[in-house]
Amino acid sequence: MTFGGSAGANKVSVGGKSQGNPKSQIPTESLLSNGKFSDVLVALYASQQAPQAASLIRDAWREGGNLEKAWEWSQRTDGGALRPDERLRAAWEAERRREADRLRANLAAAGRGNVYSPDLEKWLEDPVYDARTAWVREGGGIVWLREEETGRLKVLSRPPSADRAAFTRDLARSGNPLVVFGRGGEWIDAARTALAEHPAMFLTMRRPATVVAPDLPLFLLALRVLDLTDLLGAPDLFWFVGDGWEEAMRRVFVQDLFLPLPDSRMIVPAPSREVARALSEAARIREADAGRARERAWPEYARRTRADWRKAFSRSGPGEGPRVLFITSRFTTVLQYVVRDLSEAFASLGCPVETLIEPTDCRRVPWPAVAAALDEFRPDLLVQLDHLRGEHGGALPPSVPFACWIQDRLPNLFNPKFISQQGAGDFVFAMWEGIRRDCLAAGYPEVLRLGAAANTFVYGAPARVRSEYACDVAFVSNITPPTPEPRYPGLVERAAEILTLEGIGYRDTVFYQKLLDRIAREKGFSVPDGDRARLVERVLAFDVERFVQRTEPLRWARAMGLDVKVWGSGWDRLGEFAPVARGPVRPGEDLRDLYRSARIHLHANSDTNVHPRVFECLAAGGFLLAWRHPTDGEPGGLAEHLAVGREVETFASRADFEEKVRGFLVDEGRRNAVVQAGRRRVLAEHTMVRRAEAILDAVRARLA
Repeated sequence: MTFGGSAGANKVSVGGKSQGNPKSQIPTESLLSNGKFSDVLVALYASQQAPQAASLIRDAWREGGNLEKAWEWSQRTDGGALRPDERLRAAWEAERRREADRLRANLAAAGRGNVYSPDLEKWLEDPVYDARTAWVREGGGIVWLREEETGRLKVLSRPPSADRAAFTRDLARSGNPLVVFGRGGEWIDAARTALAEHPAMFLTMRRPATVVAPDLPLFLLALRVLDLTDLLGAPDLFWFVGDGWEEAMRRVFVQDLFLPLPDSRMIVPAPSREVARALSEAARIREADAGRARERAWPEYARRTRADWRKAFSRSGPGEGPRVLFITSRFTTVLQYVVRDLSEAFASLGCPVETLIEPTDCRRVPWPAVAAALDEFRPDLLVQLDHLRGEHGGALPPSVPFACWIQDRLPNLFNPKFISQQGAGDFVFAMWEGIRRDCLAAGYPEVLRLGAAANTFVYGAPARVRSEYACDVAFVSNITPPTPEPRYPGLVERAAEILTLEGIGYRDTVFYQKLLDRIAREKGFSVPDGDRARLVERVLAFDVERFVQRTEPLRWARAMGLDVKVWGSGWDRLGEFAPVARGPVRPGEDLRDLYRSARIHLHANSDTNVHPRVFECLAAGGFLLAWRHPTDGEPGGLAEHLAVGREVETFASRADFEEKVRGFLVDEGRRNAVVQAGRRRVLAEHTMVRRAEAILDAVRARLA
């Protein structure tokens, strides 16, 4: 098949004339719907005739898409066509080079990204240019075209309509996985929207989007014409290209258990039976595989006797201890690192360890991934921070010991359903005494106390003093300003003002119920019963208290004229602290060096001062000054772990803070004595290895 047509094909009348200003005369709609590919090129060519020789055919390849055919038409001399022009040849060759460069850049991005195609290797090495496919601009968008065997032009896809674009944006704002299915404009525009308009999600969590582009020649043309490097290389966009896309999609979703499966409601444009069929089949295979994994693992656990479990926990030696599977999430600010440290501690005790965690920000940990991990690793002990066995909905064998170490006061820990499902194989440890008492009051059969600790393999190693971390006073913590309550104007602002002037309530609900009533009287609003618990427990006792507790000591230190620096997320968005904000610091060596480099480190926590940061700072050789907590002197409090005044320091008020900061900055010897004493105590008693031993001892004691 050829595109050239007869010798007279290029004598196309444009708007009834063969010459003149063409722009207003091109019957674009008619040519796109009825004309041949060659007619479109001739029309575009004829519209640009002499005397502007250098630009005559420029728009034929820019607007017509097919450089080869544009050049062919530019060389014709019959019927009044243009004569060859060296400037034209140079412009054409330059455009060819630009297309080639764009294609290479796109292919390189595709090689780095998640692009799946049965022809992937072939077209990465030698992409084929299909001269039947072209494009023209129309209304600010691109119309994708292909010439059929009859010589007529088929419109593959027009730019999405306003309704389609709005629909795509609505889907992009939701948190569900999205599938974009199309042959041209749909997948380009919707994929870009999905990438650019991610909904606000928890921490670094991303919503994955799947792009189906079944037309490989059109896909390759788009790679020549458009810069798609941001889409092709995006870690949260998954591309399935060419005729074999259905099989590739099934295979990827079956093999990658952490990749969330979209449902048929999240397909653009909807409906698409092919996509729904591929996703349904992948889901069916996933469930079947998970069921088979469960059938292999669970009977083995059911056959284990008490003697078998005692034997598993009595083994010792490198790699011979009980096998420990950790379940955690990358979408936490602290827990994933505590799990990393605790896992290293168990490994040092001879335990084989594995961690189940999302591998990337757009992946999750569904039950098929849990089933596969249980089948492949066959753990003797499951460990998860801040979560109970019942939250997994029956995905975990009831006979496998499950240890929950509570680090935060989370609502799921007080769900009666999960509490009631605890059995003889469940072990709950609380990081501080207050949460232990609350759990027992909520119906937990047993809660053991297990204080925070430091990974001394990391934080106990020699630290470097680094100039970028040097300062008088440092604070490592994230910050989030409390969100105003539109229904209760002035509540948040007034609460912060009162807490700043009169002191915080340390999560005391009675204290904050009285504060809520006081502000409601002042502001003249009433609070219905349905809102009271949320406002008291979440807004006032958590958000506002934490904000005041973390910002006030920094204001005091800056008012003293000290060199203050803060590390963590959110500080740069607070105007008064933006000049001293230094961004997040990576846990591990960087954080260890920071602890060692700053002269005084602040600590403020509403629940307890028995916190990992306290022990990490002391292990690294840092001086820590903590806001005194009412539980410091109680059983399980700070004073039970460290000698306050000799191994760690606290302050109770602004005056106390200023006095101690001045004194320890001036008296270097006194400060170093506290640092050395605190470090010795942590390295001897408050290590992650000690905590891992305590968990194993608790399991062994119950098995005995």
